[in-house]
Amino acid sequence: MKPEFEKIDKNINSSFRVFEHKNLKEYKPYHFHPEFEIVLITKGEGKRFVGDHIGFFKKNDLVLVGGNLPHCWVQNDEINAVVIQFNWEIFMDRVGNMPELIKIIELLEKATNGISFNEISTTCYKKLKKISMLEGIDRLICFLQLLNEMSIVKNYEVLSSFTFNDLHTQKHRIDKVLKYIYENFNHELNVNVAADILKMNVSAFCHYFKKTTNRTFSNFVNQVRIGYAGKLLIETDKNVSEIAFDSGYNSLSNFNKRFREKNGISPKEYRTKYLV
Repeated sequence: MKPEFEKIDKNINSSFRVFEHKNLKEYKPYHFHPEFEIVLITKGEGKRFVGDHIGFFKKNDLVLVGGNLPHCWVQNDEINAVVIQFNWEIFMDRVGNMPELIKIIELLEKATNGISFNEISTTCYKKLKKISMLEGIDRLICFLQLLNEMSIVKNYEVLSSFTFNDLHTQKHRIDKVLKYIYENFNHELNVNVAADILKMNVSAFCHYFKKTTNRTFSNFVNQVRIGYAGKLLIETDKNVSEIAFDSGYNSLSNFNKRFREKNGISPKEYRTKYLV
């Protein structure tokens, strides 16, 4: 199921677009667009697809989807939702250099893979509902306050394990290693090479990598590979053996085992869920 591109009309009088879906019987198909998207479900339940993530949603489900990350909501019945769409470049051009907004910028960087907020605060809920009723500077201030509230939430889940966007320019030390992983994950990866990139011995590197990413080097590599495999299962008609090889696995049984460990289902079952 290849995601469809959605062109979002710009509003020259506003930095972002906000609207409400009411009694929606059919959400847009699996699609993507350059704009970030905040979605708050105010009524209904169903299944949520974000990148290679499959999950369930119900009332008060709040998700921030990064630019060009494919997504869709498949509802069991009619749903209501509040949606905000905004462009990263426009946002950065206008307020990105303000040090007071560093937490918001960090939030948007994490949203590349999609974020689900496990507990929506009353403040976030009220601001999301209020924004559409405001105009001008009041509307913009309320929007920034909302992003700020979202940026300090501790209880959240990063959804897609593999970014569907182009690898962007990185600034931090660990990103040199992440670049090595993302560019070579479908080949054999060597922890010695990764350690050498940072001029560290293997023991020190493994400690640093786990402290920085909360995962071991091998676990992180597996997550990237399985995430990419999920992307191929969604977007191509390749068979499972081809996808296993393209994702860096020489053994189909090992691929199936790793895939089930992460997703709880086999690659074939995963593909079937998305086709449904």
